[in-house]
Amino acid sequence: MSESVFIFHKIGTFHEAAWEDVDHQTFLEAVCTLAKMNNSSVCFSFDDGNSSIFPYVKNILHPLGFKSKIFVISSLIGSTGYLDAAQLLELSQLGSCEIGSLGHSHLD
Repeated sequence: MSESVFIFHKIGTFHEAAWEDVDHQTFLEAVCTLAKMNNSSVCFSFDDGNSSIFPYVKNILHPLGFKSKIFVISSLIGSTGYLDAAQLLELSQLGSCEIGSLGHSHLD
């Protein structure tokens, strides 16, 4: 069975959003639509480890049965705007969330 992967950086309101950023309402609408389908074939992937994703993964995606993958930049863990070690541990212990690395630094 194939898996559909949806890739994001941040969720929220932005002055200048990149193509991988999504606003709160659009994200929730997409999740609600996908929740009516087969959750086992859908995975949400988040690059960079922005802290904005924490409540969405923990309180929305996990309870609805979605899988998620977070790829962090190790040098930014715990920095302002990024997930800290405790948050990453908590998400990894959900059982539905995998943590990976994009590397130690990130050049755009």
